[in-house]
Amino acid sequence: MKIEFVHRKDLDTNKWNKAIFEALNARVYATSPILDAMCNNNWHALVNEDFSIVMPITDKQKFLIPVINQPYFLQQLGIFYTSNNIRTNELFLQYIYEKYKKVNIYFTSELDSFLTHKKNIGDVLQRTNYLLPLNDTYENIYAKFTSNCKRNLKKTSHIEVKEIPIESYEEFYIQNDLYINANIKSTDISKLISGILNNQHNFTYKVYAVYIDNHICSAAIYLKYKNRFTYISGGSNAKGIENKGMFAIKNHLIKNNAETHMLVDFEGSNIPSIAAFFEGFGATKEIYMHWHFNKIPFNKLLNRFL
Repeated sequence: MKIEFVHRKDLDTNKWNKAIFEALNARVYATSPILDAMCNNNWHALVNEDFSIVMPITDKQKFLIPVINQPYFLQQLGIFYTSNNIRTNELFLQYIYEKYKKVNIYFTSELDSFLTHKKNIGDVLQRTNYLLPLNDTYENIYAKFTSNCKRNLKKTSHIEVKEIPIESYEEFYIQNDLYINANIKSTDISKLISGILNNQHNFTYKVYAVYIDNHICSAAIYLKYKNRFTYISGGSNAKGIENKGMFAIKNHLIKNNAETHMLVDFEGSNIPSIAAFFEGFGATKEIYMHWHFNKIPFNKLLNRFL
């Protein structure tokens, strides 16, 4: 099986997006508009001969050392496939292990079993995501909400959730310094939004907001790709937290899309309080893997910046 390393400028964009869309483990994070935005058009790809197995490589040279780190907002990348070929998966990982000195890649949940047994090159850590299928009535879905979630939703009875332009979301997010809490830069949210706006037919999006006193206090962006609503960014200011704005937004999405083939991808968290918030809506836990290694043998200070 031959694999090829392809530079972004030489990559057939339509062929790439078709491969991601048809993959059994397709994720919106791997579509070219999102990767281009979050990697400044500077990413690469590993592909096999017929593009049935592909992998985005979000690499950089830092102090002349080749490294791979997961871009902000992109929870799951790694190998995407229309037919899972363990041998090709192994070739991809071996290629990366030989070429790069330091790597952090978060794979899709479908590859957790494969990665669990790949302990000879690098290490793997479990990460947690939460999913909620919407193929039932809203009443039945609501019945599985926790008592704490239902109690908080009662406090939002006076709140109306509205769709807003994505530019309004960006303004709200930056003006309220929400990027600081997310440990990112304001330019990172701007890059994400530019990627969403530059998208052509790969996915659609919804931006929901809660207003208090005619001002946005909570807002969230969901990307709709195949059968998933992926929560990719959101936040609340002090008034939004006080008025349980994010509870209202998530409930609005669920209620308006119940009895469909869609599912909500909450993006998950290993922080107990955030995980409990997602679980409160009846979401089920999904495990995905963080594959990492560091072959830089010296200079702890240098490692901090890689």
